[in-house]
Amino acid sequence: MSYLVPGGCDYFIEQQVMVLLAEHFSLPRRKIRFESRALEDLGIGDAEMVELVARLNAAFHIELSVDEAGRWRTVADMCRVVGNIRGESGER
Repeated sequence: MSYLVPGGCDYFIEQQVMVLLAEHFSLPRRKIRFESRALEDLGIGDAEMVELVARLNAAFHIELSVDEAGRWRTVADMCRVVGNIRGESGER
């Protein structure tokens, strides 16, 4: 299964990624949207990316690399990658 469009991945994953981002950046959950840009809107720099990848890996029991995460541009990209990795591992 592939998650190619925003909103196309499992609802649980979408919501959990957004909640994790809100907690990580101390923002209200409603401020995190699919179209939110990683750098421009959320201010995710290199140090934050390393920490965020570690949190996503722990929360979803996946093995996402920082290099892979470096290609994210939006929250939708994050949701798709997490959904794809979980789908490949057969987890639900």
